Amino acid sequence: EARAGLAQSSEFALTEVAASLAELRLARPQQLAEAVDTTWREIASREFLFDRIVKESNALRSVRRKDVLDVFDRFVAEGGQDRRRLVSLVFGSAHRGQRDAGAKALAALDAEIIPDPRAF
Repeated sequence: EARAGLAQSSEFALTEVAASLAELRLARPQQLAEAVDTTWREIASREFLFDRIVKESNALRSVRRKDVLDVFDRFVAEGGQDRRRLVSLVFGSAHRGQRDAGAKALAALDAEIIPDPRAF
């Protein structure tokens, strides 16, 4: 159903959405802290792509309907070769029984359970 909606979208409509997203990426930060955070992330990650926003905007402008459908088929569609699911369950200490039942159900589906996120 979602894929059908994407497939029926016109190339023009998807191009307009991509262009709008690209323009949003290029919008000037409203506060100095935003600009500082963006720059600091580049330094902290040691990637130093200080023109990342421009590159991302240019990449967004080059997206076509075929690209969107390919990504959907690969990562989102049931049976997609790189589809992954992420389930996050958080239970308070008063609900240990429900937590254990949820973990057991997920384990039966061959899910990876991470009981201690800090150790992960």
